[in-house]
Amino acid sequence: VGVSAQCVWKGERGSTTFFQCELPYDVDIDYAHDQFTGYHVHESVEKHTARGVGVYTNFQCYDVDVQAGIQAPSKAGIILHNPF
Repeated sequence: VGVSAQCVWKGERGSTTFFQCELPYDVDIDYAHDQFTGYHVHESVEKHTARGVGVYTNFQCYDVDVQAGIQAPSKAGIILHNPF
């Protein structure tokens, strides 16, 4: 995958209801370049529903700008309700 995530979903036809993730506080500037994310739906998944998935940060040591808190393939069967 090339992505490091707190949670990687690889199951087919699964669902998540209210997932809350806080990325680590004390990372260095390379954390953003390494494409870390909080919730990742694997590109092989065709059907997945997630409701109320949220990923947030409180980086304290460096000004880190992560690419995305949630990553999922853009497919008709991948549905994210109320991500935050």
